[in-house]
Amino acid sequence: MVLIQGKGQPEKVRAHIERFEKHIEHYLARLDQADAADFYREDEVTVAQKISWMKQRISELRIIEDQVNRHPEKQVSTTDPDSRLLKTEGMTRQVCYNVQSAVDTKHHLIVAHEVTNTNDRGQLPWLAQSALANNEITVIANKGYYSRQDIKEAQDTGVSALVPKGDTSGAEKNGIFNKSLFCYEQERDLYICPAGQELQ
Repeated sequence: MVLIQGKGQPEKVRAHIERFEKHIEHYLARLDQADAADFYREDEVTVAQKISWMKQRISELRIIEDQVNRHPEKQVSTTDPDSRLLKTEGMTRQVCYNVQSAVDTKHHLIVAHEVTNTNDRGQLPWLAQSALANNEITVIANKGYYSRQDIKEAQDTGVSALVPKGDTSGAEKNGIFNKSLFCYEQERDLYICPAGQELQ
């Protein structure tokens, strides 16, 4: 089982503990009902076993809660202490690593690599510097590396960085057109919308 806390979210362990405590209360109420009815049911043994297991699990969670609260990043992984909770696609988060690699486009060889616990932002200057054979190099990276600051830092070292800007507007999810789909005609001072209509 993996239990990992996102930054600033130690309350997740607390939520697990509260959930188990509610289950215990529910099972204790069932046992009380069985006692009140004054008859023995085979299922009482199963309920008692469940309660015992849940109490044990709460003890384990309290230890993890203490570890999470003491950790500087407020993250603990019970299966791999070096991995971290990272965004993978959209808002999806997974416990994982992120491998950064620079590949020579002529020979298709990896010229630099590093395993990190962060997303791609902030890695472009390091990759560009690691891949530098001379001062005249062009770096092509995917939109995950787009950061104005990173591109400027790479350019300051003499590197030409080609990184597409990602769409962060959320317009498509909301069923509306993104601004990038509208073409501006400077001579006529108007926009052409994706449906071909002219907008003043």
